[in-house]
Amino acid sequence: MKTLALLLLCCGGLFAQDFSFKPISALPKPIDVEHTCIHFTWDKPEFEAARFYLFLFNQRWPDNLEKKMPDFRAKLSAETFDAAAWKEAGGPAVERFTIAVDGRAAMGAIDQRAKYPYAYAEVLLVDSEGKFRNAANFKTEVKPAGETRSDLYYLPTYVTALALERSWDKAPTKWEWTLPELGGGPYEVTKLWFVGLDKLHGQSLIEALDGGLDAFLAGKDAKVKPLIMELGKDAPGAWAEEGYKFYYPIVLAETKCGLKFACKLKRHGKKNENCEVASADDQKTLIKLALKRAGE
Repeated sequence: MKTLALLLLCCGGLFAQDFSFKPISALPKPIDVEHTCIHFTWDKPEFEAARFYLFLFNQRWPDNLEKKMPDFRAKLSAETFDAAAWKEAGGPAVERFTIAVDGRAAMGAIDQRAKYPYAYAEVLLVDSEGKFRNAANFKTEVKPAGETRSDLYYLPTYVTALALERSWDKAPTKWEWTLPELGGGPYEVTKLWFVGLDKLHGQSLIEALDGGLDAFLAGKDAKVKPLIMELGKDAPGAWAEEGYKFYYPIVLAETKCGLKFACKLKRHGKKNENCEVASADDQKTLIKLALKRAGE
């Protein structure tokens, strides 16, 4: 048993050392950029990947790190990664994300935030035997906020873009929307949220709140508390009686993994507005809104 344990330990060490590590530039713009998203992509692996690790660095990768920290590969690929201990040992500040391969190929990920604390990135694939492998043709691209894909994974730090567009009281008023195409699996839509804001509020302020978007929807922001209502995952629209108490409507699709994505509001009329009068039939077939103030 001792011999077997030693053999497994040695194999694990070899696996941990058997990869190159050369972080690439993740942002062609300054680090503090407008709300946008970054796509991390690479060639589809020729082997079966069980998971992948994505590393995001906010400092340049030191050329002499291998001499200063000979076991850096073992530290980066450890089952439990201690970012604070890593930095104390001389490594550049890093965020490490572990993504389990579930229902789609391991060939990319998307991050989206108001601000990015990182400038360099690297990815490692892990095969079904637990061996670490490099990805071929790893690259990053800055994309417009709100661009979704059904073949890539999303980092848990992803925050959907909230486009605040004014609605006008149509007495009564309806809104309709389409769901983002996310490809199911961990991004299967489980419920919708209708959110109404009675004042403008910046996306970066929402993301800076302790707990981010989820905390905002729970009414944790001291200045702005949205009106909210949970809807079924298949709801195509909703309506409200004349005199509703908000100006800016948002519809969010919550997914199985907990991430939320903005739904696109349907355009109506020549003025390309996001709402129109709810007919008698609309009032029979669509959900009537009964919004409640978050946190109350």
